[in-house]
Amino acid sequence: MIAITAGMDAWTELPLVLSIFVAALLCFTPVVNTTLAMMGSVAAWHWSWAAAASVFLLPMIIYLVSAILVYRHLGAAEPLDDTQSNY
Repeated sequence: MIAITAGMDAWTELPLVLSIFVAALLCFTPVVNTTLAMMGSVAAWHWSWAAAASVFLLPMIIYLVSAILVYRHLGAAEPLDDTQSNY
């Protein structure tokens, strides 16, 4: 939200309160949120695109890869046999 607000401040002449309100609304849309945050950090804070991508995209990529690995691991597990009980 801070990167989007900083980017809006760099791109437009909106008052800070209005920029914060618009950024708060945009934070709930996943792809738009990440894209605007990357663009805002490049425009307002003069980050490189690689730095912005590593900060905003790398956590999602790590989460996606770990979710795929866990799903593949759980799919390889043997099914539980409920017919025999130790009780």
